[in-house]
Amino acid sequence: MNRREKPQYVVVIKSRQLGLSQLGCALSAWKCLFKSGQDALIISEDDDKTKHLWNSYTLPIYRQLPWFLRPEASSISIESGIMLDTNPKETHVVGLKSSIRIIAANSTGHAGQGRKLNMFHGSEFTSWPTFNDVIERGIENALYEDKDTIAILESTAKGSGTPTHSFWNKMARLGESAKWETVFLPYFTDRTHVLAPHRGWVLTAKDEKRRDTV
Repeated sequence: MNRREKPQYVVVIKSRQLGLSQLGCALSAWKCLFKSGQDALIISEDDDKTKHLWNSYTLPIYRQLPWFLRPEASSISIESGIMLDTNPKETHVVGLKSSIRIIAANSTGHAGQGRKLNMFHGSEFTSWPTFNDVIERGIENALYEDKDTIAILESTAKGSGTPTHSFWNKMARLGESAKWETVFLPYFTDRTHVLAPHRGWVLTAKDEKRRDTV
C-alpha cells in the first residue's frame, strides 16, 4: 500500500549483487503485463547491460508466463521492446496497449520525451554519462503524476563530487519533502553476503570503529 499517496520515486545506493535490476524488470513486467495503458522504461548503463537485462529478465518473464496469463504482443524485439497490443488489423480485439522498453543511457537524448511513464527503472545510474539530462530534463517530465507510478534509481556508489553524488546529497538533505526517497543498502543487507566469524574471534578496536562508522 502506498501510504504517502504520491508517486513512489526511490533512489538506492547499494552493494553489488542484491538483485535490484531483476526487481526493476519484474516490477515493469507486473505493471504492464497485467494492466492496460501502462508504459515502462528501463535505462541501463550501456549496450551490453541492455542486452543482459533483456535476455536475462524481461524477455524470459514474458515468455515463461503460462498462456492464460501471457497477453498478446504486437512486437517483441530488443530495439522496440515488448509492445503489448493486438494486431492492428484485428479491429474486433482489444489489446492491453502497454509497453516495456529497455535503452542504454548513452543513447537516450531526452529519455521519455513524448511519453507518459507509469514505471521507470534506472540501473547503475552513477555510471550514466549525462545523468542530469536524462533525469531532470527527461524522465522527471515523463513520469505520470499518479500515486501508482513507480520510479527506481539504483546503483553502487562510484566516487564523490559527481552529479549523482550531489543528487543523492540533495535528496537526503530534503528528507520528506524530497522528490526521490533515499535508500542505502549496504552489503550485509543480504545475509548471503555475510560470513560468520570463526570460533574465538574477538572484536578489535579497529573493527569496533568500523562497525560504529557503518
